[in-house]
Amino acid sequence: MRVLAGAALALMIGGPALADDDQDMIFARELGQIVATADECGYKLDDGKVAAYVSEKVSAMDSNSRAMFQSGGGAQKIRIKKMSTAEKAAVCALQAELARKYGLTP
Repeated sequence: MRVLAGAALALMIGGPALADDDQDMIFARELGQIVATADECGYKLDDGKVAAYVSEKVSAMDSNSRAMFQSGGGAQKIRIKKMSTAEKAAVCALQAELARKYGLTP
């Protein structure tokens, strides 16, 4: 019973931190995908804005989240070449809009 109570307490205390880490990983992967496929998708990014944004946001994340920035971008470059025309159009439209939303476009 004490073990169960201890585990529940640990989750209550550590749960929000774990959720933040998960959100960082998701965001880093998404940002990596946006940056990595801009040329393939045909949307423009402002190199200076991208560098500043990544430096500010990604560098402050834990090492696992920073790794997701690299692996997410690399995987998306490979994956996008195998997408159907409709899937690629949808993914590229989403990524272009997110790039605009994050202030990464010229």
